[in-house]
Amino acid sequence: MEIGNRFKQYRIASGLTQEDVSLKAGVSLLTVNKFENGSDIKLSTLIKLLDSINIHADIDNIIPDVLDR
Repeated sequence: MEIGNRFKQYRIASGLTQEDVSLKAGVSLLTVNKFENGSDIKLSTLIKLLDSINIHADIDNIIPDVLDR
């Protein structure tokens, strides 16, 4: 499953609209929509989107802190 689709499922399960996410993340509604539909986005935008739905802590699973080794 594509990351945008996973994000969409998590957003919906969290009771958030695309507009809610765009406002929290400080990105356009079009950016959220395009991402959820499979378009590529910048890493910095992805982090903002993850933060907007409170799963930013999970980024440590993707990119562990080098000091935790």
